[in-house]
Amino acid sequence: MKIVFAIIFLLLSSCLSAQDIKTIEAQLKESFLKIDFKNEKSLVKSNEDFEKLLLKFTSSNPETMSYDFKDLTSCGLTIATSEDSMFRIYSWDTRSGGTMHFFENVFQFKSGQNIISRKFLQNKDEDHPDPGCFYYQINDIIVGNRKFYIAQSQSILSTSLFAYRIQFFSVKGSRLFDDNRMIKTRSGFRNDLKYEVDLTNTLYSEDNEINSGYSIIYDKQTKTIMLPVVLEGGKINGKKIIYQFNGEYFNKL
Repeated sequence: MKIVFAIIFLLLSSCLSAQDIKTIEAQLKESFLKIDFKNEKSLVKSNEDFEKLLLKFTSSNPETMSYDFKDLTSCGLTIATSEDSMFRIYSWDTRSGGTMHFFENVFQFKSGQNIISRKFLQNKDEDHPDPGCFYYQINDIIVGNRKFYIAQSQSILSTSLFAYRIQFFSVKGSRLFDDNRMIKTRSGFRNDLKYEVDLTNTLYSEDNEINSGYSIIYDKQTKTIMLPVVLEGGKINGKKIIYQFNGEYFNKL
């Protein structure tokens, strides 16, 4: 009899848990859909409200760490998850830009038994604002006894100008670090690689679709980072710049 009650309890707990995460997604979706560029007066508040709600749920409910949030992603939220499912980045278009798109991000990671969510502050200089980016891929790599997360992102600077970036994150205790200098270049060790490409007179999608011909490619089997050679004016010529991991850092081949 005790076994039967235990099974019933587990089933009920599972159903309640699923209901909870569905309720969370419904609340997030309702808030997210209020971010509408047609209603400029409430645009700032709508973004702030969604961000607060996302931070609240992703820091208090462990299930959000692995839940797919299909309803939200179908509405425009981008979620990049690491291979070990211990690190996530949520990105969304604030609808506050024109041809230049402005993005916000929430970073979620697991530290021991705790789930932590936070933001990295962006440059809010009115003359030279940082438009931000959306993250679309996260890979893992272990160096010694430390794990690093290799995150790829894209910025939309105009209808034809895009910026791509690959950077390294790491978690230590309850803190997230973005200054992990894992790439050796001629000017020294860097935490990231980035470049801009101009797709004028080129067929492409405006729906945040990543074009592999212009974007960074990370091969986790060979641990290599491949970038296009960008010519003057943001054009590419089809050649690649390759950095390969040598056991300690990424070195140019």
